[in-house]
Amino acid sequence: MSTITRFALFVTGNSSRAERTTDVVRNTLKQYLNGSFNLEVIDVLSNAASAERHEIFATPTLIRLGPPPNARVIGDLSSSGSLAAALHLRELAAEKS
Repeated sequence: MSTITRFALFVTGNSSRAERTTDVVRNTLKQYLNGSFNLEVIDVLSNAASAERHEIFATPTLIRLGPPPNARVIGDLSSSGSLAAALHLRELAAEKS
């Protein structure tokens, strides 16, 4: 049984920038993890408590919640390659195959 990798993406509002960021992140995760992931998109304007609990100080922020190693990417999330490297997606994909 494969482990589902969990992510939280923190965005501000329902803007076109937030939508583009969500699309890039979701497509990158699909590319590397073939559906073995859970992505929760959290609007910090609607869910300040979650942002505070995860110590979010800037958006967008993407957090790999588990399995370890946990990782965090803040700011420009437009590069699929940079996201893959920061979140150790290549290693995860190798483990799952």
